[in-house]
Amino acid sequence: LRMINDLSSELVNPYLEKKIKEYDDLDEDADRSVFLKASNFFGYCREDIREVQDFIRKTKDKTLNILGQLTELEEKKDAALTESERLKEQVILSQSEFEDLKNYQSKEERRLQMTRDAIHETRTKG
Repeated sequence: LRMINDLSSELVNPYLEKKIKEYDDLDEDADRSVFLKASNFFGYCREDIREVQDFIRKTKDKTLNILGQLTELEEKKDAALTESERLKEQVILSQSEFEDLKNYQSKEERRLQMTRDAIHETRTKG
């Protein structure tokens, strides 16, 4: 019985040790597989993050460009409003000058008429 026990130990123990090593190797492979999967997943996450950062950067650049254009348009609008106000003032001044010239013309026409009347009167008396 002791011989059978010894013989069984000699045969079974190496077999068990071999199986235990296989399971350990499987655990290492499983750990390695999980690590690789996790590494790949985080790699994809990094790529996604880079894409999002690139999108944000491009969006920021476009936004800054649009804001620059809006500022430029605001400046042009302000300049146009200033020019419009200046032209309105010029029109008002021109209208005032026109009224002054019409009044002057009326006075000159009356003076001319008075001169004609005086000349006519002088000829008829004389």
